[in-house]
Amino acid sequence: MQKYHSISRLIPQAVAYLVMLLGTMVMMGWLVKNQAIIQINDNFVPMQFNTALCFLLSGVGLWAINEKQTHIAKVVCASVFVIAFATALQYVLDVDLYIDQILMEHYIDLNTSSPGRMAPNTAICFLIVSSVLFISDRVRKSPNFLYFYSVATAIALALSLVAIVGYLNGVESSYGWSRYTQMAMHTSLGFVFICVGLGTLAVVKWRSLIS
Repeated sequence: MQKYHSISRLIPQAVAYLVMLLGTMVMMGWLVKNQAIIQINDNFVPMQFNTALCFLLSGVGLWAINEKQTHIAKVVCASVFVIAFATALQYVLDVDLYIDQILMEHYIDLNTSSPGRMAPNTAICFLIVSSVLFISDRVRKSPNFLYFYSVATAIALALSLVAIVGYLNGVESSYGWSRYTQMAMHTSLGFVFICVGLGTLAVVKWRSLIS
């Protein structure tokens, strides 16, 4: 049991560091104009700067939840939620809230409906991830929170896996919705990683509820 508990804490921690590293590297890639980091492949859409920032913050949130630093987790998760919600709002209302290039003037706009704007499926995944992390400390107190946590994590994982399969099979509609910005290849991989971390925490919380 002690060994299981140690592993269950190690996996989310490792994932948190990995996601933080991914976000930091892509942000640095934009700053130093390293397209190999931003795009991976010249034919692939770049990971947007705001996407990389949200990965960095989500990684911090996952680390904070794993370390029981709930106040830190809620602050960073709220930040991710606001960015993702504002991005989704831009798509729904067809408006520009001027948040896409507030931190970085984008110089790569391949398969991007608006320079710097993360994909709609990316925004949805971040809305899910930030919401799940935000309620994570309440999951132990109610099965309903755990149901939402588990189902929402599964939806985010499914969206990211669909994008990866689309890239591997050349099905553009799997990672790009209509004329809007496409989800980057390493964005989909980042969501798979963070969903694995969230899933590990969910298993731990299920065990604590039934024990």
